[in-house]
Amino acid sequence: MKLCRARLPSACRRNRVPLIALAVLLAMLFGLKSTEAQTPAAAAPTVPVPSPQAVPTPPQMSSLAVSAQFSGDQAPIRSGLEWRIFKIMRDGTTSIVQRSKADAPVFTLERGDYFVHVSYGFASASKRVTLAEAPVKEKLTLAAGALRLGATLGDQPVPRSKVSYTIYLPAPGDPEGHQLASGIHSGEAVRLAEGVYHVVSTYGDTNATVRADIKVESGRLTDATLRHRAATMTLKLVETPGGEALADTNWSVFSPGGDIVQESVGAFATMTLAEGLYSVVARHGGKTYARDFRVDTGRDGDVEVLATGGQ
Repeated sequence: MKLCRARLPSACRRNRVPLIALAVLLAMLFGLKSTEAQTPAAAAPTVPVPSPQAVPTPPQMSSLAVSAQFSGDQAPIRSGLEWRIFKIMRDGTTSIVQRSKADAPVFTLERGDYFVHVSYGFASASKRVTLAEAPVKEKLTLAAGALRLGATLGDQPVPRSKVSYTIYLPAPGDPEGHQLASGIHSGEAVRLAEGVYHVVSTYGDTNATVRADIKVESGRLTDATLRHRAATMTLKLVETPGGEALADTNWSVFSPGGDIVQESVGAFATMTLAEGLYSVVARHGGKTYARDFRVDTGRDGDVEVLATGGQ
Protein backbone atom coordinates (compact mmCIF):
# COMPACT_ATOMS: atom_id res chain seq x y z
CA MET A 1 0.00 0.00 0.00
CA LYS A 2 2.82 2.37 0.72
CA LEU A 3 4.37 1.59 -2.54
CA CYS A 4 1.11 2.44 -4.28
CA ARG A 5 0.73 5.73 -2.47
CA ALA A 6 4.29 6.61 -3.22
CA ARG A 7 3.88 6.05 -7.06
CA LEU A 8 0.53 7.76 -7.56
CA PRO A 9 1.67 11.36 -7.42
CA SER A 10 4.50 10.70 -9.89
CA ALA A 11 2.18 9.07 -12.43
CA CYS A 12 -0.28 11.91 -12.06
CA ARG A 13 2.43 14.44 -12.78
CA ARG A 14 3.52 12.58 -15.88
CA ASN A 15 -0.06 12.59 -17.28
CA ARG A 16 -0.69 16.28 -16.42
CA VAL A 17 2.08 17.72 -18.67
CA PRO A 18 0.69 16.39 -21.98
CA LEU A 19 -2.77 17.56 -21.03
CA ILE A 20 -1.53 21.11 -20.44
CA ALA A 21 0.30 21.14 -23.80
CA LEU A 22 -2.84 19.89 -25.55
CA ALA A 23 -4.92 22.60 -23.92
CA VAL A 24 -2.48 25.30 -25.02
CA LEU A 25 -2.49 23.96 -28.58
CA LEU A 26 -6.30 23.91 -28.68
CA ALA A 27 -6.44 27.45 -27.36
CA MET A 28 -4.08 28.67 -30.02
CA LEU A 29 -6.07 26.94 -32.76
CA PHE A 30 -9.39 28.36 -31.58
CA GLY A 31 -7.84 31.82 -31.17
CA LEU A 32 -6.49 31.76 -34.75
CA LYS A 33 -9.87 30.78 -36.18
CA SER A 34 -11.54 33.50 -34.19
CA THR A 35 -9.06 36.07 -35.53
CA GLU A 36 -9.60 34.87 -39.10
CA ALA A 37 -13.33 35.10 -38.61
CA GLN A 38 -13.07 38.64 -37.28
CA THR A 39 -10.62 39.87 -40.01
CA PRO A 40 -12.57 40.94 -43.14
CA ALA A 41 -11.41 39.55 -46.46
CA ALA A 42 -9.42 41.91 -48.69
CA ALA A 43 -11.66 43.67 -51.20
CA ALA A 44 -11.24 42.58 -54.86
CA PRO A 45 -9.64 45.27 -57.10
CA THR A 46 -12.21 47.47 -58.80
CA VAL A 47 -12.03 47.43 -62.64
CA PRO A 48 -13.08 50.80 -64.04
CA VAL A 49 -16.01 50.58 -66.43
CA PRO A 50 -15.18 52.44 -69.66
CA SER A 51 -17.54 55.28 -70.41
CA PRO A 52 -19.37 54.90 -73.72
CA GLN A 53 -17.77 56.96 -76.53
CA ALA A 54 -19.85 59.68 -78.15
CA VAL A 55 -21.10 58.58 -81.58
CA PRO A 56 -20.37 61.33 -84.18
CA THR A 57 -23.50 62.94 -85.50
CA PRO A 58 -23.72 62.69 -89.29
CA PRO A 59 -23.76 66.11 -91.00
CA GLN A 60 -27.13 67.46 -91.99
CA MET A 61 -27.34 67.66 -95.77
CA SER A 62 -29.33 69.67 -98.25
CA SER A 63 -29.53 70.00 -102.04
CA LEU A 64 -28.73 72.90 -104.36
CA ALA A 65 -30.02 72.94 -107.95
CA VAL A 66 -28.49 75.56 -110.25
CA SER A 67 -28.95 76.74 -113.82
CA ALA A 68 -27.99 79.77 -115.94
CA GLN A 69 -29.66 82.04 -118.49
CA PHE A 70 -28.65 84.83 -120.85
CA SER A 71 -29.58 88.35 -119.95
CA GLY A 72 -32.02 90.06 -122.28
CA ASP A 73 -34.09 87.24 -123.74
CA GLN A 74 -33.41 85.06 -120.64
CA ALA A 75 -32.87 82.01 -122.82
CA PRO A 76 -31.38 79.06 -120.90
CA ILE A 77 -27.68 78.35 -121.40
CA ARG A 78 -27.33 74.69 -122.30
CA SER A 79 -23.59 74.30 -122.96
CA GLY A 80 -20.19 75.78 -122.18
CA LEU A 81 -20.84 76.25 -118.46
CA GLU A 82 -18.49 75.41 -115.60
CA TRP A 83 -19.82 75.50 -112.03
CA ARG A 84 -17.79 75.84 -108.83
CA ILE A 85 -19.18 75.69 -105.30
CA PHE A 86 -17.20 77.40 -102.52
CA LYS A 87 -17.96 76.77 -98.85
CA ILE A 88 -17.73 79.84 -96.61
CA MET A 89 -15.78 78.96 -93.46
CA ARG A 90 -16.33 80.45 -90.00
CA ASP A 91 -13.29 82.69 -90.40
CA GLY A 92 -14.66 84.09 -93.67
CA THR A 93 -12.32 82.16 -95.97
CA THR A 94 -13.66 80.00 -98.78
CA SER A 95 -12.80 76.52 -99.99
CA ILE A 96 -13.96 74.89 -103.21
CA VAL A 97 -15.98 71.74 -102.47
CA GLN A 98 -17.61 70.71 -105.76
CA ARG A 99 -17.40 71.31 -109.53
CA SER A 100 -19.55 70.46 -112.51
CA LYS A 101 -19.73 71.11 -116.27
CA ALA A 102 -23.36 70.09 -116.55
CA ASP A 103 -25.86 72.69 -117.76
CA ALA A 104 -28.14 72.31 -114.69
CA PRO A 105 -26.41 70.26 -111.98
CA VAL A 106 -27.80 69.37 -108.54
CA PHE A 107 -25.29 69.43 -105.67
CA THR A 108 -25.69 67.60 -102.34
CA LEU A 109 -24.01 69.69 -99.65
CA GLU A 110 -23.81 70.16 -95.90
CA ARG A 111 -26.07 72.86 -94.58
CA GLY A 112 -24.36 76.22 -94.38
CA ASP A 113 -23.26 79.21 -96.45
CA TYR A 114 -21.78 78.94 -99.95
CA PHE A 115 -20.71 80.95 -102.99
CA VAL A 116 -22.00 79.64 -106.32
CA HIS A 117 -19.75 80.62 -109.25
CA VAL A 118 -20.46 79.90 -112.90
CA SER A 119 -18.23 80.71 -115.87
CA TYR A 120 -19.13 80.83 -119.54
CA GLY A 121 -15.78 81.16 -121.27
CA PHE A 122 -14.49 84.58 -120.21
CA ALA A 123 -17.84 85.63 -118.72
CA SER A 124 -18.87 84.74 -115.18
CA ALA A 125 -21.40 85.34 -112.39
CA SER A 126 -21.60 84.40 -108.72
CA LYS A 127 -24.10 84.43 -105.87
CA ARG A 128 -24.10 83.68 -102.13
CA VAL A 129 -26.62 81.08 -100.93
CA THR A 130 -27.56 79.58 -97.57
CA LEU A 131 -28.58 75.93 -97.38
CA ALA A 132 -30.99 74.85 -94.67
CA GLU A 133 -33.54 72.03 -94.45
CA ALA A 134 -35.44 72.85 -97.63
CA PRO A 135 -33.82 72.26 -101.06
CA VAL A 136 -32.61 75.42 -102.83
CA LYS A 137 -32.89 76.34 -106.53
CA GLU A 138 -30.88 79.17 -108.04
CA LYS A 139 -30.77 80.61 -111.57
CA LEU A 140 -27.83 82.88 -112.42
CA THR A 141 -27.96 85.42 -115.25
CA LEU A 142 -25.02 86.00 -117.59
CA ALA A 143 -24.63 88.96 -119.93
CA ALA A 144 -22.57 86.96 -122.40
CA GLY A 145 -22.31 85.85 -126.00
CA ALA A 146 -19.79 84.26 -128.35
CA LEU A 147 -17.46 85.42 -131.12
CA ARG A 148 -16.43 83.29 -134.10
CA LEU A 149 -13.66 84.60 -136.37
CA GLY A 150 -12.50 83.99 -139.91
CA ALA A 151 -10.08 85.56 -142.40
CA THR A 152 -9.81 86.01 -146.14
CA LEU A 153 -7.03 86.92 -148.54
CA GLY A 154 -8.72 88.87 -151.28
CA ASP A 155 -11.87 86.82 -151.83
CA GLN A 156 -10.39 83.49 -150.71
CA PRO A 157 -10.46 82.15 -147.15
CA VAL A 158 -7.09 81.94 -145.47
CA PRO A 159 -6.21 78.32 -144.49
CA ARG A 160 -6.90 77.73 -140.80
CA SER A 161 -3.30 76.74 -140.11
CA LYS A 162 -1.91 80.04 -141.44
CA VAL A 163 -3.90 82.56 -139.41
CA SER A 164 -4.40 83.16 -135.69
CA TYR A 165 -6.26 85.73 -133.61
CA THR A 166 -5.71 87.64 -130.38
CA ILE A 167 -8.59 89.20 -128.45
CA TYR A 168 -8.11 92.25 -126.23
CA LEU A 169 -10.38 94.01 -123.78
CA PRO A 170 -9.84 97.70 -124.52
CA ALA A 171 -8.97 100.20 -121.79
CA PRO A 172 -9.53 103.97 -121.94
CA GLY A 173 -7.05 105.29 -124.49
CA ASP A 174 -5.59 101.83 -125.15
CA PRO A 175 -7.34 99.40 -127.55
CA GLU A 176 -5.04 96.60 -126.36
CA GLY A 177 -5.58 97.30 -122.69
CA HIS A 178 -5.87 93.69 -121.52
CA GLN A 179 -5.20 90.53 -123.52
CA LEU A 180 -7.92 87.94 -122.95
CA ALA A 181 -7.03 85.18 -125.39
CA SER A 182 -4.42 84.39 -128.04
CA GLY A 183 -3.66 81.59 -130.49
CA ILE A 184 -7.31 81.38 -131.54
CA HIS A 185 -7.97 79.72 -134.89
CA SER A 186 -10.64 80.31 -137.52
CA GLY A 187 -14.01 78.78 -136.68
CA GLU A 188 -13.50 78.64 -132.90
CA ALA A 189 -16.34 80.13 -130.86
CA VAL A 190 -14.91 82.21 -128.02
CA ARG A 191 -17.38 82.87 -125.18
CA LEU A 192 -17.15 86.44 -123.91
CA ALA A 193 -18.98 88.85 -121.69
CA GLU A 194 -21.18 91.31 -123.53
CA GLY A 195 -19.15 94.27 -124.80
CA VAL A 196 -16.72 95.58 -127.43
CA TYR A 197 -13.41 93.79 -128.08
CA HIS A 198 -10.30 94.60 -130.10
CA VAL A 199 -9.28 91.71 -132.37
CA VAL A 200 -5.93 91.29 -134.12
CA SER A 201 -5.68 88.74 -136.94
CA THR A 202 -2.16 87.63 -137.92
CA TYR A 203 -1.52 85.93 -141.25
CA GLY A 204 1.85 84.17 -141.24
CA ASP A 205 4.49 85.21 -138.75
CA THR A 206 5.65 88.61 -139.99
CA ASN A 207 3.69 91.84 -140.41
CA ALA A 208 0.50 90.76 -142.17
CA THR A 209 -2.03 91.80 -139.53
CA VAL A 210 -5.57 93.16 -139.56
CA ARG A 211 -7.28 94.86 -136.61
CA ALA A 212 -10.94 95.42 -135.84
CA ASP A 213 -13.24 96.39 -132.97
CA ILE A 214 -16.12 93.91 -132.69
CA LYS A 215 -19.20 94.05 -130.46
CA VAL A 216 -20.46 90.91 -128.71
CA GLU A 217 -24.13 90.86 -127.72
CA SER A 218 -25.68 88.76 -124.97
CA GLY A 219 -27.23 85.51 -126.11
CA ARG A 220 -25.88 85.80 -129.66
CA LEU A 221 -23.10 84.20 -131.68
CA THR A 222 -21.30 86.96 -133.62
CA ASP A 223 -19.46 85.95 -136.79
CA ALA A 224 -16.70 88.28 -138.00
CA THR A 225 -14.43 87.99 -141.04
CA LEU A 226 -11.20 89.98 -141.30
CA ARG A 227 -9.76 90.68 -144.75
CA HIS A 228 -6.01 90.49 -145.23
CA ARG A 229 -3.98 92.23 -147.93
CA ALA A 230 -0.73 90.27 -148.16
CA ALA A 231 1.28 87.71 -150.11
CA THR A 232 3.93 85.10 -149.44
CA MET A 233 7.31 85.88 -150.95
CA THR A 234 10.46 83.74 -151.28
CA LEU A 235 13.80 85.57 -151.35
CA LYS A 236 16.94 84.09 -152.94
CA LEU A 237 20.39 85.32 -153.88
CA VAL A 238 21.46 84.22 -157.36
CA GLU A 239 24.46 84.91 -159.61
CA THR A 240 22.29 85.04 -162.73
CA PRO A 241 18.50 85.47 -163.20
CA GLY A 242 16.82 82.11 -162.58
CA GLY A 243 20.05 80.67 -161.23
CA GLU A 244 20.61 78.48 -158.19
CA ALA A 245 20.15 80.12 -154.78
CA LEU A 246 23.34 80.66 -152.81
CA ALA A 247 23.45 79.01 -149.41
CA ASP A 248 24.48 80.64 -146.12
CA THR A 249 22.92 83.97 -146.98
CA ASN A 250 21.85 86.42 -144.28
CA TRP A 251 18.60 88.24 -145.08
CA SER A 252 17.14 91.48 -143.74
CA VAL A 253 13.85 92.98 -144.96
CA PHE A 254 13.08 96.64 -144.24
CA SER A 255 9.92 98.73 -144.43
CA PRO A 256 9.95 102.02 -146.42
CA GLY A 257 10.63 103.79 -143.13
CA GLY A 258 13.76 101.72 -142.51
CA ASP A 259 12.35 99.47 -139.79
CA ILE A 260 13.42 95.81 -139.82
CA VAL A 261 10.44 93.65 -140.75
CA GLN A 262 12.06 90.21 -140.83
CA GLU A 263 15.48 88.58 -140.67
CA SER A 264 16.50 85.10 -141.79
CA VAL A 265 19.47 82.90 -142.71
CA GLY A 266 19.62 80.38 -145.53
CA ALA A 267 19.49 79.91 -149.28
CA PHE A 268 15.75 80.71 -149.28
CA ALA A 269 13.87 83.13 -147.04
CA THR A 270 10.09 82.63 -147.24
CA MET A 271 7.83 85.10 -145.43
CA THR A 272 4.29 86.43 -145.60
CA LEU A 273 4.30 90.21 -145.90
CA ALA A 274 1.59 92.84 -145.87
CA GLU A 275 0.93 94.60 -149.17
CA GLY A 276 3.43 97.40 -149.85
CA LEU A 277 7.00 98.34 -150.75
CA TYR A 278 10.09 96.80 -149.12
CA SER A 279 13.86 96.75 -149.32
CA VAL A 280 15.88 93.57 -148.91
CA VAL A 281 19.58 93.24 -148.00
CA ALA A 282 21.45 89.97 -148.63
CA ARG A 283 24.89 89.31 -147.10
CA HIS A 284 26.98 86.49 -148.50
CA GLY A 285 30.72 85.80 -148.59
CA GLY A 286 31.59 89.10 -146.93
CA LYS A 287 29.64 91.15 -149.48
CA THR A 288 26.27 92.91 -149.29
CA TYR A 289 23.63 93.02 -152.04
CA ALA A 290 20.32 94.93 -152.01
CA ARG A 291 17.18 95.65 -154.00
CA ASP A 292 13.64 96.95 -153.60
CA PHE A 293 10.51 94.91 -154.28
CA ARG A 294 6.73 95.22 -154.06
CA VAL A 295 4.13 92.92 -152.48
CA ASP A 296 0.65 92.77 -154.03
CA THR A 297 -2.29 91.03 -152.33
CA GLY A 298 -2.60 87.39 -153.25
CA ARG A 299 0.36 87.40 -155.66
CA ASP A 300 2.81 85.00 -154.10
CA GLY A 301 6.17 84.79 -155.85
CA ASP A 302 9.97 84.86 -155.79
CA VAL A 303 12.25 87.84 -155.27
CA GLU A 304 15.69 87.34 -156.82
CA VAL A 305 18.64 89.38 -155.61
CA LEU A 306 21.56 89.34 -158.08
CA ALA A 307 24.96 88.73 -156.54
CA THR A 308 26.64 91.37 -158.69
CA GLY A 309 28.17 94.67 -157.76
CA GLY A 310 28.18 93.84 -154.08
CA GLN A 311 29.81 96.09 -151.52
